[in-house]
Formats: sequence, structure tokens, C-alpha cells
Amino acid sequence: MNLDFVENSNFKREGVICYQSRKWVEQGIVHGFLGVGSEKIDFDNLLKTNYSKFFLKQVHGSNIFVFNDLNRKDRLNSDNFQDRPEADAIVIMPTKEKINLLFAIKTADCIPLLIKSNNLYALVHAGWKGLANKITSSVLKGYFSECLDNLEILIGPSAGSSSYEVEMPVIMAIGSTAVYTKSSELKYKLDLAGTIINEIKLISPRAIISNINICTISDLRFNSYRRDAINSGRNYSFIAL
Repeated sequence: MNLDFVENSNFKREGVICYQSRKWVEQGIVHGFLGVGSEKIDFDNLLKTNYSKFFLKQVHGSNIFVFNDLNRKDRLNSDNFQDRPEADAIVIMPTKEKINLLFAIKTADCIPLLIKSNNLYALVHAGWKGLANKITSSVLKGYFSECLDNLEILIGPSAGSSSYEVEMPVIMAIGSTAVYTKSSELKYKLDLAGTIINEIKLISPRAIISNINICTISDLRFNSYRRDAINSGRNYSFIAL
């Protein structure tokens, strides 16, 4: 556990873990990484606000949804799954008025990334497929290219390097940024966080990256598909603006 993160006491009283970056809390950025019970949370009550919720239809792909003044009126409520944009990353552009939306992604072993630079924000869902298709690189190069020196990135709970086994085709699909160790004749333990840090540093060597260093597979406070298969819930990671 990285001591740069603190637990939100309001969520704790409701029986749900919620970790936040100390620095971002001090900056007044409403955000968090949630564990088991995420789906039942009353965000408005806990955050003392009235946000509409914005979710994606996540497909382990490479699509990026850009939220801006042009489409905000059409995206005030994405509770209906079929109405959600099909994408695995959200980029939130500066808007003329306060957004009043809670943007969230769902994971259950994949990496949730929260990204900020100046007034530009993004959330990224990246498992091994996201690492292979370099969705994080696409977000950074496509939308943060003018502010790479000011990047702050939070890496939330995900499958840990001691627990996440894959086969060589996965390593080969990711390529040279993959961080892994051999665990048996045909299996390798993939370090998802280490791999995504390599990817980020190639684009922005000066990025400030904070990795919470929590393994969803071994930590029962978080949902894990690898551990619980179809019985697994989802962990929510969010930024409210």
C-alpha cells in the first residue's frame, strides 16, 4: 500500500473501501478508487453533492470518448447501458460551465488510471489488451501532448505482479514495455502496473506517477475476476467535476 493514498472515512462508514490521493484531496479534486460494494454506493449522499453519473460501455478495446461542450447536453445520464458510448477511456476537456458529472470506469483486475494535467482529465481502463493496443499512449499523445510535463497519474488497484499469470502470446502482444517474470514452463507473471509505467515514461519521462500498489486478486476488499470469475463484482474508479 502506497502511503501517498488515504482512505475516505465517509465511504468507510458505509462499509466500502475508497482510497484517494493525498495530493489530489488537498487540491480539492473529488475522486476515488472503490472496492467491493461499489455498485451499491449512494454517491450523492457520501459526496454531499448532486452529480449525474457517466459510465462507458467498456469492451477492452481502444476507443476513446471525448467529453466536451459540444456533447455534454446529450450525456447527462448514462445509467442505461445501451446509451453509453462504447469506449475504454474518457477524456474530459475544459468546459465553459461546471460539469456536475461523476465520471467512472469499472474494473476487476485491469488497471484503472486517473490522469490530470492543468484543467484536462482522463480515466483509462487498461488490462493486458489495453496494454497491447496502447490505449494509454493514445490518450496521452492525442490529448495531453501540449501538457506532458505537468502530468499527474494515479494507478489504482489491479492484479498484482505476484498473482497475475499469463502465457507468452500475451507478453508478445504487449511488446517491449512488458514487465514479467517466468513462473513455470509455459506461464509468466505479468506486472500490469510496471508495464503501464514503462509505457507512460516513454511518452512523458517527467510524469508524476503514483501507484497505489494494491493487488485485487489477493486483497479481498476488492473485486477480482481472476479470483471469483463470474461471481465477481466491479471496482469503481471516479473523478467528479
